[in-house]
Amino acid sequence: MSVGADLVGAASLALAALAIFFSLWSPSLATALSVTRSLQRADRDDEIRIITSALRAQALPLAGASVAVGLILAPPAVVVLYQSVVRFVKVGFSSFAEYQAEQALFVLVWLLIGGLASMSVKAAVDLRMKRVRFERP
Repeated sequence: MSVGADLVGAASLALAALAIFFSLWSPSLATALSVTRSLQRADRDDEIRIITSALRAQALPLAGASVAVGLILAPPAVVVLYQSVVRFVKVGFSSFAEYQAEQALFVLVWLLIGGLASMSVKAAVDLRMKRVRFERP
């Protein structure tokens, strides 16, 4: 399978959009994650609202979008990686004579999206767990 310039461009654009949202929302996610728990349950309503808002409006949409884009791009990325490994195993370092920068960039973009997805999912899980702790008496 060959990865064309259009797919590399689309994947790069998706990564840029996700990175923009991540960078814009990181401060409020960090703020929500740093909220301290009041001793009395009745005093925690504002804290729970901050956490829930960051979770629903930012962390979950970002995690969902990042994972979705990563999954959409996974089949061609896995094929490119598989073909590269098979070619390297067969012919060794002479396989670099067939090196294609477009495919390498595509796999790099896919890996970066995977990293962004993992950070986003971790933030969403951490916020969800924090909200559960805050809702307890």
